Amino acid sequence: MLMPTPLPAKPGARVLLVEDDPLLADGMSAALRATGYSVHCLADGIHALEALAGEHYDLAILDLGLPRMDGIEILERVRALDNDIPVLIVTARDAVANRVGGLRAGADDYLTKPFELVEFEARVDSLARRVRRIAPGGDAGRIALDPALRALRVDSTLVDLTVREYEILEVMLANAGKVLSREQLGARLAVGEEALTDNLFQVHISRLRKKLGHGAVRISTVRGFGYVLQVGPGGA
Repeated sequence: MLMPTPLPAKPGARVLLVEDDPLLADGMSAALRATGYSVHCLADGIHALEALAGEHYDLAILDLGLPRMDGIEILERVRALDNDIPVLIVTARDAVANRVGGLRAGADDYLTKPFELVEFEARVDSLARRVRRIAPGGDAGRIALDPALRALRVDSTLVDLTVREYEILEVMLANAGKVLSREQLGARLAVGEEALTDNLFQVHISRLRKKLGHGAVRISTVRGFGYVLQVGPGGA
């Protein structure tokens, strides 16, 4: 791993780190505290679920192979409680099925071990800056991406996005009305995440469509060619 590099942090943000490898947990905690986060470390799945259900955190970092309760089960139970805390999965399980399963269970981002601390910090910082709420104000009938919050504003509402969802939508919005192939979209996404397979890409597109709903912005499939972002009346 590389030595930590200071990144902009959300001052005083509370992070729950659930990792049963003590050396790794110490290194991750030190990196986060150096950039201004308040870190609470746990190494047990049951204790992690109790903490998430009973306390407020701004972000959770979750390993999957935990004692007493697997990380996926923790995530599913937390989401069943309508807890929308941003969750970063950090695990050695690098199979596509594991990544897809984590995203479908409600994870916002997925990082496989081993990783470099600079990338870990960047993922955490990006998630911590996002606001998971309906925001007042905004111009009705307009759409815009908010790079600071990593969110999409639609008709005065902030639509929360994961890191990869934001990247995909950013490219598509810049090319609204144009058909983009899967290859074109993949080539324009930021490097750093593990290979974006067709399976994972479909998961991100599916989740984006659900978040956009039936409003002014929609992603359509052009069979045999790719995808197009369509903006209805009153959009950008």
